[in-house]
Amino acid sequence: MHISSARLLTELRATRNIRISRSNKITFNLVHWRVFVGPYRENTITDLYAGIDGLNRARFRGKPYTQNTRHDHVEILRRFYLWLVENGYSSIPEKQITKIHPPPVDRMTKTDANVWTREEILAMLQACLSSATGPLSPFVTRAGAGSRG
Repeated sequence: MHISSARLLTELRATRNIRISRSNKITFNLVHWRVFVGPYRENTITDLYAGIDGLNRARFRGKPYTQNTRHDHVEILRRFYLWLVENGYSSIPEKQITKIHPPPVDRMTKTDANVWTREEILAMLQACLSSATGPLSPFVTRAGAGSRG
């Protein structure tokens, strides 16, 4: 990991109390960005635009990256560059970086086939309430997850 990204993560852990899983995600994303952009301190805004275009056209296992993956990657790159500018590591004007917007988050990622039916939910509850797991029944019922008829 590059020194400036290590400093960013140290700052985020101290000031925003991010968890290790979030820190790891940011690290993974910044390492992955190096496929599309050059050394962070040397990039121009044109390099960032080309890198984002490369990400948008890239394929993983034969499929394009999902909209949400592209959103996460672009947002992390944008925030990282704003931090680089703030801390004197990049000369790209902040105004140009703030013009970069990730694709919107796709909140409709489930289809009808992904949603459990009433019968499937009742079958799972029945399995939880069976004699083998009988002690769980008061917790399931009390939590409001029991069948109401």
